Amino acid sequence: MTDRIHGYYTLDTLRMLNPLYDCEHRMTEQDVDAVNALRAHIESTRSFATVGDRIAYTDRYGNFYKDALLASREVDGCDRVCLVPFVPFTRAVRDGVQCHAGGGPWVTLAGGEIFGTGPRMGEFQIWGHDGPCGNGAIRFEAEVQGWRYNEPDPLYGDFTTAAWRKLLIYRIRQPNGKDLYGGQGWELGGEADFQAFVRDYKATAFEGHSLRQLVVWCYHHRERPFTPEAWDALDAPIVKYRIYDAPQPVKVLYDDERHERICCYVPPKTYFR
Repeated sequence: MTDRIHGYYTLDTLRMLNPLYDCEHRMTEQDVDAVNALRAHIESTRSFATVGDRIAYTDRYGNFYKDALLASREVDGCDRVCLVPFVPFTRAVRDGVQCHAGGGPWVTLAGGEIFGTGPRMGEFQIWGHDGPCGNGAIRFEAEVQGWRYNEPDPLYGDFTTAAWRKLLIYRIRQPNGKDLYGGQGWELGGEADFQAFVRDYKATAFEGHSLRQLVVWCYHHRERPFTPEAWDALDAPIVKYRIYDAPQPVKVLYDDERHERICCYVPPKTYFR
């Protein structure tokens, strides 16, 4: 089966993403065309901080939300953001899309700078050909813009450059009696790996609210591309880090004002998504 619009979803690929929908309602070419048309519209209407974009959002207390959704732009010009959103129902409008998302908490971007982090994939959904009903939604992905935003601190009235990253880490007891450290969808590894993380990200760990929980305050992780000449000129240690889904040599810098650990790398000349 060939792609129908710009090499996007086919009947088979959309079925694989939505097995419950296909089982109950039977995916149709009408559904495929609707998804591909909306995806093409989303990707053609990206501009500065557009509804549907995703934001790596740090609040004034250091809590980090990696997949916040820019859900709406109000008539007063304020941007409304859902920090932990459900997959938004989405429809096309003249200058972009409207997103209806559950989840929370909800915040308003309150000044300060927002930094672009480049294109990324965002998840959306629409109702299929049977309309709103049980398992009647179709999920899909489209390319949107990614952003990074640190919430201003009202005590100082300016952009919070000094926000730390806050993590909740759990010590998981293994059958061999040793601890495995991880949390929030990822793993750090054993004790040696955790201590390496503490050292690399200038972290401080405190006992959490439960017996095996740790609250860790650490530097943010950033990635920054360089030209080969500029990268060679950097006076920084070289380590391996996974970028573009493959280990890459990077040089590590620290920004102590912003509390950032920056992996500096040279982008490959070509790569395929």
